Amino acid sequence: MKPVKAILIAFIPYVVITFGLYVLSNALVAVGLYFTTMLLTAIFQKDKNIIKTIFAGWNWKEGLILSIISSFAGLGLFFIWPYLNKTGIDATEMLKNFQLQGFTLIVFSVYLIFFNPFFEEVFWRQILHTNTKADFIIDALFAGYHMLVLPFFLNTIGCVLAYFVLFVTSMVWRYIKTKNNGLSVPVLSHFIADFGIIIFVYFIPVAS
Repeated sequence: MKPVKAILIAFIPYVVITFGLYVLSNALVAVGLYFTTMLLTAIFQKDKNIIKTIFAGWNWKEGLILSIISSFAGLGLFFIWPYLNKTGIDATEMLKNFQLQGFTLIVFSVYLIFFNPFFEEVFWRQILHTNTKADFIIDALFAGYHMLVLPFFLNTIGCVLAYFVLFVTSMVWRYIKTKNNGLSVPVLSHFIADFGIIIFVYFIPVAS
């Protein structure tokens, strides 16, 4: 994809997530709009090889290493959460404010674990790939859209650390995808990371 077009499309998640969270205060709507954005972008690409790309490019060594690292995404939060969470913020109450409780939290969790890794990798690493320096901007934007959410829960140090980790992770996933000509390793490690984070979210009251 041409760099300018890719960068412009990369800003769409900012718009829909801002609308869902800040205007409607509904995380599920925000996620639904984000999912729709990624789905429509993939459809309009008319690339018949997208599905094949998801399962292509497996490398055992890289897959194992990244899977182990990703497994610490949720586990590590249990240990560092007291140092990163925003003072005076009740994380559980914040989830309720975004209408994430009960059934909606379950739906949100199912999407994040079983659908998000596939669609985000296709959207950010496959479709929004320019093979130019613009890819660094796109990786920065991938990390940046998370900052629409994380400041509600994390202090300044936590946000800076999260942004850095997400930016580096995005670059690594893009490199692996390009090197192996497939998304299987990024998708699996992304799945493991999201799964760990969701487990942590369910135990936030314990970790707080």
